[in-house]
Amino acid sequence: MRNQIALLLILVAGASACDKEETEPGPANPVTVRYAQTNCADPWATTAPNTTTDEGFQQAVQQYVEQKGVKLYGIKISNSASQVTCRACACPTGKVLEAKVEATEVATVKQIGFKQP
Repeated sequence: MRNQIALLLILVAGASACDKEETEPGPANPVTVRYAQTNCADPWATTAPNTTTDEGFQQAVQQYVEQKGVKLYGIKISNSASQVTCRACACPTGKVLEAKVEATEVATVKQIGFKQP
């Protein structure tokens, strides 16, 4: 009986260890930044095939900033398209990407068009 209980405890402990998700470590000095997507004036607009979906928008931004040597962490996308009243190229679509970057990379992402909240 003791052996069965010990075996059961080992199996439960092993199974719970496998369930833990490996999370990507974040920046040492995180700073939150936001980018409001535009209808067609984003710097990656000519190279990204589909930024109308959240996944396409996120991938386009990630690829572009990685080319600039910046890593984005904890990416979230919110959508307030119901508040959009302008359809010009530079007008916002209502999608906003929020992420964290290393404090030393804030100047680089601000040059791209990110803002701090």
